[in-house]
Amino acid sequence: MIARENPFRTGRVERILSFDPTLIGTSWERIQENWEQLNYRACVCGHHGAGKTTFLKAFGKRLAKTAEVHFLFFNRQQNRLQAEDHALLSDVREKLFFIDGDQHLKWRERRALHRSLIPAKGVLVTRHKMRKYPILLKLRSTPQLAAQLLERIDPSYQTNVRETFHKNKGNLRELWLDYYDDCSNQLSSSSVSSLH
Repeated sequence: MIARENPFRTGRVERILSFDPTLIGTSWERIQENWEQLNYRACVCGHHGAGKTTFLKAFGKRLAKTAEVHFLFFNRQQNRLQAEDHALLSDVREKLFFIDGDQHLKWRERRALHRSLIPAKGVLVTRHKMRKYPILLKLRSTPQLAAQLLERIDPSYQTNVRETFHKNKGNLRELWLDYYDDCSNQLSSSSVSSLH
């Protein structure tokens, strides 16, 4: 099977599942009002794979129409501020900063980062638990939400969503990767059997 034929390929899933606030009972307008009421300083809370990064990207894209938005993404491999980050942080006024995964930074570097952002127009961070910033959104995945999203990705795909959801501890990113592997294996085995 060619990877581009798999309905669960990462680029396709990201495109189809851009953050939809109606799925959590709110709207972009309401989120933006809350963001303004929090004086543009907030966090998005949720467990691994609950949609925090997806929300950050979608919200940042909306705000970029009228403001200068900068994203800083950190993970286990990228766990230091780079030279370009330091250059960007040298003048933060009138800029919005969306920060994902800053818990991967060493404590001193994380503290220095947030100190440098004090004059920024706004700061939105992702968190597993609330710390320092008030909560803008608390995201939580459920088997029902996973089923709704699966319907958007591939309505014909047959699986026990609840079982796979629990196996992946509610991590939607891992869920789609599982389905990618499963779909790839199914199509590969059907290609092999058609050759015999």
